[in-house]
Amino acid sequence: MNIYKKIFIGLLYVLLGGGIYYNAAHPLQIDDVWMFFNILNQEPVPNGYFPHIGRFYPLGFLDLNFLRQFSQSPKLFFFVNALDLFFMAFIAYKLVLYIWGAESKSTFLALLIVFVVVFLNVGFIMIITGICYPERMQMIFLSIFALSLYMTQKNPHRFWFVVCFLSGAISLFYKETDFIFIGGFGALYLVLKLLQAKLHHQKSTFLEFIRSNPTHILALALFVSAICFVGIYVSFIIPQIQISNPFDQKTANGFLIVIKDIANTFLNHPFVFVYLSCIVIVRLVDFCKNKTLYPLYDALLLGALGVGFGYFVLRFFWAYYFTPCYIMGLLPALFFTKIYFKPLKPILILTLILHCAINLPLSLSTYTKTKMLPPHYAKAMEFMAQYTHTHDKPNIFLLGQNRDPDGLMLYGFVKDFLHYYGAKDFDLQTSKANPSTAYTTNLDSPLSIFNSNEVATPKKGDLLYLDNLTKDFVDERYLNDLNTRYKLIFESQFFGVYNLNFKAILKYIFKESQTYRSYLSVPRVSENIFGAPLFVRVYEVQ
Repeated sequence: MNIYKKIFIGLLYVLLGGGIYYNAAHPLQIDDVWMFFNILNQEPVPNGYFPHIGRFYPLGFLDLNFLRQFSQSPKLFFFVNALDLFFMAFIAYKLVLYIWGAESKSTFLALLIVFVVVFLNVGFIMIITGICYPERMQMIFLSIFALSLYMTQKNPHRFWFVVCFLSGAISLFYKETDFIFIGGFGALYLVLKLLQAKLHHQKSTFLEFIRSNPTHILALALFVSAICFVGIYVSFIIPQIQISNPFDQKTANGFLIVIKDIANTFLNHPFVFVYLSCIVIVRLVDFCKNKTLYPLYDALLLGALGVGFGYFVLRFFWAYYFTPCYIMGLLPALFFTKIYFKPLKPILILTLILHCAINLPLSLSTYTKTKMLPPHYAKAMEFMAQYTHTHDKPNIFLLGQNRDPDGLMLYGFVKDFLHYYGAKDFDLQTSKANPSTAYTTNLDSPLSIFNSNEVATPKKGDLLYLDNLTKDFVDERYLNDLNTRYKLIFESQFFGVYNLNFKAILKYIFKESQTYRSYLSVPRVSENIFGAPLFVRVYEVQ
């Protein structure tokens, strides 16, 4: 691979790193808001110890609490996020060169595919453009784990074995499901090595087997560390669990919701659930024919898929949950693609088509929400806070939001920002019907959106807020109706990308169909197909 191709690959990552640092403002993703307010108030960010909901990732956000000692500016945190990207990209680059060879004609293409599939997927964009995801540091340690594991085979120095064990063991405490990665790898590797020994008619005691190879000792140590983590979780966390899944929607059509979520996850992550699954099939066929085993790569492959499918059992379907599977699955994917390129080539092409048609456009629209929207959102919040000083207790409505979990979260953001900008006296209300599922009411809150189930009608002096987080379908007709009925008093436009992926286009084509109308009755489904508009507006009721 010549120098110009290396420079081109480097420039791609520099552009992505610059995009992470660009618009380094107070982020708006899930827990980002309250975490940054903690940081701004010089208060510690709580670690991942929430036993009442079964969460135990005690190393989570240790980095945030370290960084806030030096600065509370978002610029520092997103600069570090960009460095995290470069670190993971460097490891991916080295793995590609180690597996495919620096002089191979296919290496440049492999590097391009890794950039697009691993680093331009929606889950990675969510994680790297926010601060509230423990998966970011989990992926750092899994990257180190993957590289050092490879190096134990390429250059079996004690240093690499120590680094591999420590990175694997540490990653366990960034995400509970990591025990499947680490413990699953250790156990599967040993089982497959024992099977391989049996196929070659090699007889030894288990102790002799373990001692015969330092990688066997490493695998056993990793398995034991995962078992210790599980023991801690079972002994100290499970007895305290009160809510097993705070996002679980208990509805009559709950089964259909889960099926929808599984189908969406398959389409959103074709690398994990299409490509890696097909590699398993190819491996099974080869094993049945030739009794061929690659214990290290087979174990990594099955570990990555085990975590991915494990989230189906837990019914966790957020895109970012599956991103570590890309890191864990990268090494076996590179290895087996080189060995079985001919049978995997059509599957790889299909995977790339699905990724570019669904995941990539969603990544770009997600970037629009996570990096382009926040500065304009903050301006709107400051404007509305000032408005409360000149008007008597205005009601503020978020257009397209009600009391479902997403709406309550966004209303919570508005409350925090308005207080941050010194709002005087206001109320938050919704004009959208309440969700069919249960929602939380906080009678101690002074705000109507939280302390009642009232669906209000905006009155004179009230404010209506609109951005691309709305769940309403936004088109020219929708905007013209708002402009006709209300007075536009604030607008801030930004550059961005609509969600023009294949699924969104299909929804638009069939949006008048009965099937799609039924789909909209599913809890938390948004009608905002394309992630419009690319501006923030505040309307005043006359």
